[in-house]
Amino acid sequence: MSDDTSFLRDTRKRLADHWLATPAEELPRQYAGDLGRLQRLIMSAAMRFEPLEAGEQSFADDLAAKAKGGDIGGGLLGAMLFWRAHRLDGLSIDLTRVPAWLGKDLLAWQVGARFNFPHNFYFQLAPTMYNYTGNGDTFNVHYVGGDPHLTNADSLATNQTGINSLLVFDMPVEFGWKAWGIPMRIYGDFATNFEGDDRASAAGQPGQGSQRYAYQAGLGIGQLKKKNDWQIDLWYQHTEQFALDPNLIDDDIFNAQENIHGIVVQLAYNFTAAVNLQLRYAHGWWYNHNLGTGGNPGNITIATNPTNEYNLFMAELNLNF
Repeated sequence: MSDDTSFLRDTRKRLADHWLATPAEELPRQYAGDLGRLQRLIMSAAMRFEPLEAGEQSFADDLAAKAKGGDIGGGLLGAMLFWRAHRLDGLSIDLTRVPAWLGKDLLAWQVGARFNFPHNFYFQLAPTMYNYTGNGDTFNVHYVGGDPHLTNADSLATNQTGINSLLVFDMPVEFGWKAWGIPMRIYGDFATNFEGDDRASAAGQPGQGSQRYAYQAGLGIGQLKKKNDWQIDLWYQHTEQFALDPNLIDDDIFNAQENIHGIVVQLAYNFTAAVNLQLRYAHGWWYNHNLGTGGNPGNITIATNPTNEYNLFMAELNLNF
């Protein structure tokens, strides 16, 4: 796992731990400040659509149990960081008990539905929308995302992190069933930036506003819960240059850059409930050769823009405590 991804996942864990340790009467004040903004930022990150790492699973399960048990304070806030609402079977929240300071974000998190059918079939979806009401200081520069007509150094020197002109609709879906007792699922995710024309124009590419889409389609077999469980995931991922906030892309996949598409295969095996081996291979290609590959490259590779091809193999041994 790259340093940037590790930092984001570690931040998520630390914030959830903080909410659990915070007295109920302190939550409204803290949520109204920087910690609440950090909560919403993580909840909107593309990382929420990635599978949980084996080392995170038991902690996320504990948070889910607290949320299902009626904890509408730290337990629910922590669960919102690790789970999308439609993935928590049996979750029932009495909205009359939800405090006003949490209501808006809770309703946004809960948007979605799961439909169960006979013979172990289910279908679920969770439409979301994110937008920024201000660019702040750090990101108050228009995104450019590189230019293939410049040298690599000059291309990297253009703005890679601007959050201007982002009004993104996102729709993850999943269809699951069991065959021969083995859990299987087909899943996908589609996103479009309704302000793609403005974002492209601000980047000096007024004719590229159509590069506003991102999508993913995959197949998963197996499930990790106990000793000797295994899981295989194979998916295709496509992200266009003006589709998403580049700061929220998991950089294990295609180096956190946009305008790249490719395939990922991931295999995992539980030696015990606490010891897990995970193998991942990703191969990506530069998509639109008229544009750079914007984003914030992590430390796992040499920074390039545009990135013509991307290959990554990772092997992780995870210990759960």
